[in-house]
Amino acid sequence: MLIELPLKVTYCERLNPTGTDRTIILLHGYGETKERMMRKVAEPLVAHARRWISLSAPFPCPQLTPKGPKPGYAWYFRSLKHQVTMIPPQDCQKVFQRFVAQVQLNSSPVVIIGFSQGGYIMPYLASEIRNISALIGISCGLHVDQESRWKGLYLDLIHSAGDELSNIDEAESQFQQMQPRLKGGAFHRLSGAHGIDAEKIAVVEKLLKGESHALHR
Repeated sequence: MLIELPLKVTYCERLNPTGTDRTIILLHGYGETKERMMRKVAEPLVAHARRWISLSAPFPCPQLTPKGPKPGYAWYFRSLKHQVTMIPPQDCQKVFQRFVAQVQLNSSPVVIIGFSQGGYIMPYLASEIRNISALIGISCGLHVDQESRWKGLYLDLIHSAGDELSNIDEAESQFQQMQPRLKGGAFHRLSGAHGIDAEKIAVVEKLLKGESHALHR
């Protein structure tokens, strides 16, 4: 007898009554946590939304470090090297459905910011939200085999030339392949490596300030 257990929906939230009238949802990368994503992205950009929500991926993947165990979570499990998917991204769809039902998003515009694996998973969440304004991906590419999920979205990808985990040329090629299906957006090439740094945060801030067609509507 097979029993399906529901995946947990956990998130942390930060409210800023004086911020821009929008909700920003953060999706962390592989092996990261909702708290670290909130700290890295929401803290320096808090003025740009009234409501910040950082959602946790459902699958635990703790790591052993010289300093001891480090908690972490994953949205799916895929080996690019071996071209094998053990847990597909689609398995998160029910998590996103329950999340959207719980948080009760109002009529304000919603922006999704995803880092690394969280960037790849963005369109799965976007398909559950009516008032999506734009998607911003950091250090990620696109799953082009899921092209229907990206159709009609505004998307900006921010990538670094020295990214050792996600090749910038491959990511840009994927973006160009998807661009005819998008409503707008751009690919932003930066220096640096994989991760969230001050240079990437500065680009995100420019986009949130309205220096993007998608966010200036």
